[in-house]
Amino acid sequence: MQKSLQKGKALGPWPRHRPERRRNLGTGEVLGFIAGAFTTFGFIPQVYRIFRLKSAHEISLSFTIAYLAGGIFWLAYGIVDGLFPVIIWNVIAVSITFLLFFTKLKYGRGSPTIQ
Repeated sequence: MQKSLQKGKALGPWPRHRPERRRNLGTGEVLGFIAGAFTTFGFIPQVYRIFRLKSAHEISLSFTIAYLAGGIFWLAYGIVDGLFPVIIWNVIAVSITFLLFFTKLKYGRGSPTIQ
């Protein structure tokens, strides 16, 4: 038998294709997904309340801007290091925080309404 056709040898300059095994999520990644879910979805009730009341006076604009900037930097960090949970949750968190920022600009002006 020729050398190139022996078992385990490649037929050309490329390595023989071996399907990779599916990698299980590690404990750290599972904790990252859980933490990201709680942190991210914690903003949804606040955004919903602002839309319902059409008032964002109790939300600080500086907090919203700082949180938005932090989320963008966390997203960049996740992309640079290839951290899937960090990327996923920060894409969602930045979107929700941008919505919070928009509602603060739209409903945060004028005098607060008493409900």
